[in-house]
Amino acid sequence: MSDATDRCSLGVRISQQLIRASQEAQEKRNEQGNSVANRLSTGDARRGSRGSLGLPLLLYAADFIGKHLQGVAGGKTYSQVSSAAIALSSQIASTPKTAPSYATLQSQLATLNGQKATLFQGEMLRGTLLNAWGWWTLGVYTTYAGIGLLVAALGVLGALVFELVAAGRRPESIKVKVGQRIAA
Repeated sequence: MSDATDRCSLGVRISQQLIRASQEAQEKRNEQGNSVANRLSTGDARRGSRGSLGLPLLLYAADFIGKHLQGVAGGKTYSQVSSAAIALSSQIASTPKTAPSYATLQSQLATLNGQKATLFQGEMLRGTLLNAWGWWTLGVYTTYAGIGLLVAALGVLGALVFELVAAGRRPESIKVKVGQRIAA
């Protein structure tokens, strides 16, 4: 049982170290030294501390990135913008280059392609951060489960030691002679 507990604890430590390393790398890339968690204006007192890595990931992905992506193309998704860009590309292909609307169509396509790239990158980042938050949450639950298993293993070990000590003592035997009266 302790082997399983050790493996759970090792997995939790590795996942927490990976998340901490990615946060430290983000802090180094940021010119002001502020982490993503510190830039959030959520009012959470634990924000930015080393023990609470998952909550800032969730808040940054859901609130900050999610809200900004809604403003990129008027609330359209990546697939909607991509479909519009493909349709506009086929329309441009059938329009002669000398047509007066050709330049307007080209600028609309450039705008759609920029929005498409922004939405794709934003959704990928958001999905990655939500995935990291999910694994962080699993790591936290696994930590608690490992602690619970460790307590249970110590309880079983204590019961075993108690039984060995109690079984090792032999009760004093009382010899009663046959025919002897025992005072009650």
